[in-house]
Amino acid sequence: MEQNALIGKLQKKRNDLSELEKRVLDFILNDYELIATMTIDDIANRLYVSTATVSRCSRKLGYEGFRELKYTLIQNQTKLKKSKEVQNFSAEINEFMIENVNNLQNTINDINIKDLETAVTYINRAQVIEIISVGASLANGLDLSRKLTFLGQIAHARTDWDELEAISHNLNDDCLAICISSSGETSYMINYAKKLKSKHVPIISIVSNRNSQLAQLSTIALIAKTNNIYIGNVDLSSRHATIFIIDLILMMYGKQL
Repeated sequence: MEQNALIGKLQKKRNDLSELEKRVLDFILNDYELIATMTIDDIANRLYVSTATVSRCSRKLGYEGFRELKYTLIQNQTKLKKSKEVQNFSAEINEFMIENVNNLQNTINDINIKDLETAVTYINRAQVIEIISVGASLANGLDLSRKLTFLGQIAHARTDWDELEAISHNLNDDCLAICISSSGETSYMINYAKKLKSKHVPIISIVSNRNSQLAQLSTIALIAKTNNIYIGNVDLSSRHATIFIIDLILMMYGKQL
């Protein structure tokens, strides 16, 4: 049972009660959520006391009678329920924030500067950059393509599966593929990566798992830590670390221009 101002107020009245009245108070404090469904007769029968004892206890607690006490307890239950919901929601938010901070810190700790420098070199040399990102990672791919274009590169982030299939056949070793996938196990992405590798196209992947298939197929694998979160079929996994890696690459590339 959760303590609040009302319960504390009732507990302070305990010394003013008789032994039978204390029995009534103890029942209220220990099982007050049941009060909403009980009458004064129910309580009297449950505790083997008279209804007069229940009424007298209610008055000594500061109420006109049991009805007023019962109403107050019901109102208090509603407040406690709302308080618990807010506390639970706040706890979930706090846990989510801590997880994201930890993922970002782990991403920073795991960064290999030489890999980043090599990735920037590939971007510099590429005649065409194809950014392959699907599902929840698509927004990251589109953003990267747009910024690379503004920085003077020829960069595309296609959303059509057939186009991506065609591109995976048409690129050569003068091009660059940047594959963004949180899991690194998306079947379409793996198929594209295999075709690109067979044509000796350099592949930079941004994934959360270094041991994923995509990471193993890549020329350079940059690790962006995240926790996979799904509600139904909807991927709600955070992309904060992915965005950080992308921004870092863009900053390093932009400063060389």
